[in-house]
Amino acid sequence: MWPELSREIFEELSPEVLRGRCINGFDCWVLRTYYELRVAGRPVTIGPTVAPGRVNIVGVRDFGRRDARADAFFAIPRLDAHDPKLADFVIHQNGLRGRGPTWDWVPHWAQPGVEPRDPARQARVERLVFKGAEINLAADFKLGEFRDALAAVGVTLDIDVVRDGDRGNSWGDYRCADAVLAARNLTEYDARQKPASKLINAWWGEVPALLGPEPAYQEQRRSELDYIEVRGPRDVIAAIKRLKEEPGLFAAMVENGRERRVSFDDEHLRSRWETILDGSLSEAFDRWRRLRWPARRLRTALKLVAEGWSRSEYQRRIRRGDRILSPSAQTRSRSNSA
Repeated sequence: MWPELSREIFEELSPEVLRGRCINGFDCWVLRTYYELRVAGRPVTIGPTVAPGRVNIVGVRDFGRRDARADAFFAIPRLDAHDPKLADFVIHQNGLRGRGPTWDWVPHWAQPGVEPRDPARQARVERLVFKGAEINLAADFKLGEFRDALAAVGVTLDIDVVRDGDRGNSWGDYRCADAVLAARNLTEYDARQKPASKLINAWWGEVPALLGPEPAYQEQRRSELDYIEVRGPRDVIAAIKRLKEEPGLFAAMVENGRERRVSFDDEHLRSRWETILDGSLSEAFDRWRRLRWPARRLRTALKLVAEGWSRSEYQRRIRRGDRILSPSAQTRSRSNSA
């Protein structure tokens, strides 16, 4: 747990400190949510044990079948993980599934302490950056041929690499970036579980975003100024040439990002969380409380069985199946848009 959260007197953290605390999924979805709800003045508590008869928000990767019990209500943010069948209520990180009686969605918290692009760079396009673990960048973008093609139009590719256990990275530093690239060749199933974080971070970083065809990005798209969709190196080169040749487009995308990001600031996301707590989650909790004890025990037993299946099914489907950058996926996309 963050040391600041165990203090008797609650204090707001600086963006710099908060950035150093938000590293993994548990930090970003459980501890960060507790922190932000405290900022909002909500009477929430935090601790290492389950609170019977109350709503408990727990980590999807930290809460397993040994932790399940029938006398407590569990809300679980799904993250990039299996569908948590142990949950009484699931919180998704994109709206592709909509809202239902036992699930809802809220965007990922914005990355704290983002340092926007230096305006002195004006509309130059010389440095393309990838913010993330290198393993998540599609293979075609790691080839020497791609770097050579970038060099031919006066652009370099910088990959901000993070290693296991390394809590220091420059993922929030866009000061010297001119555009951001994010293209993962995920299975179609896996892609549907992802958040739109790379897009929203680019809006905060004030750089044009060149993004793969992930559903969460497409869900947020309102116009071509939100981001440029790319499926391969040729698309990236074409996008960079266009940004170089149309400086007005560069400025328009940056300004559009400033307008769009407002809906994803901390204040708006706190309000969204409060709406869920007071609305769909509260209604699900009330239904759970009305269940008789035998029904709760039976429900818990069934969830224990379903949890193992869900974990194994998730691992299978993120490894096998059509991928979003495959030729067949591109053909389907063209057919759907025709």
